[in-house]
Amino acid sequence: MLSGAEVSAEKPYSGQQHVWATRTVFAAELDFTHDQSASKVLISCYVDPRGKATVLHFSNGSETRQLYVDHTLIGYRQVAVVLPTSGLSSTFTITASGSDGQFLLDELKAESFGAALCERPQPTQTLANYNGVQHDMIRSISLNGKELLSGEAFAADGYSLITGKHTAAADDILLLDVQPEDADALYGYGVWIDADRNGVFVPEERVALSSVQGTLSLPLVTADLQEGNYAVRVRMLDQRSNDLSDAYAGNTWGQSIDLFLQVSKDAGSAPCRCTQPDYFLDLSGKKLMSLDNVPAGMYIKVSENCTEKTLVAW
Repeated sequence: MLSGAEVSAEKPYSGQQHVWATRTVFAAELDFTHDQSASKVLISCYVDPRGKATVLHFSNGSETRQLYVDHTLIGYRQVAVVLPTSGLSSTFTITASGSDGQFLLDELKAESFGAALCERPQPTQTLANYNGVQHDMIRSISLNGKELLSGEAFAADGYSLITGKHTAAADDILLLDVQPEDADALYGYGVWIDADRNGVFVPEERVALSSVQGTLSLPLVTADLQEGNYAVRVRMLDQRSNDLSDAYAGNTWGQSIDLFLQVSKDAGSAPCRCTQPDYFLDLSGKKLMSLDNVPAGMYIKVSENCTEKTLVAW
């Protein structure tokens, strides 16, 4: 239910709910039903403050979270908060305050949540083509062949959050496939997993680093993770002006994407019976057709028809 808002005739940000809202009178209600195991709900939306100070207020009746939307950045950005649930159903209220005038809102939704929501990184700039049209730097992300993000969505601050949980078996090796917008861009990739689930990515939690150009597969090993829900951050940054040991620093060109991984002992499939791998991956995601004349280290054995990848020492 929405008040103080109207559906816009403009092209929607992503083909879903797209409204003009007046800051001083806007209100929305989300009725959310969830299972007994859910103790928290993640509420997210895309917002364009239209150059005016905007604060969003999210409430479940007993608790309220406030989010200040940086109006100095032009365009849409994704915002999210976590609130506790009450019983098997909850009603969440979203209101706005700030300067007079209107703002744009898209994709307001709520989902059960079990991980720790990590602080968003500092803003980075996204690319613009020769016509001045901006676009994200990462075209798509897939996890073990399942596409998680694809399209032409544009985040003004270079940050996106893939909501929903993506399941993996304990002791599994996941392949995170990243396709950049520009296959020739000289950028580096870093991946972090919030292993202690305290809501903070630290340098020791970086699990992958690569400077491979073009589309690449980054191996994520879950052997050291307990059962539970984990936040994962993927960053594509210009290494000439960004520090890929830092999950938060922002400077010039780059993009960061967070997603959530549920590790379960019951999520695995039958052991892989393939004996001849189709190819190998080093820990930077570089594809190797054989392990002849390669440095000693750890490599991923990949068979296209198998659901399991094998970490091998060489």
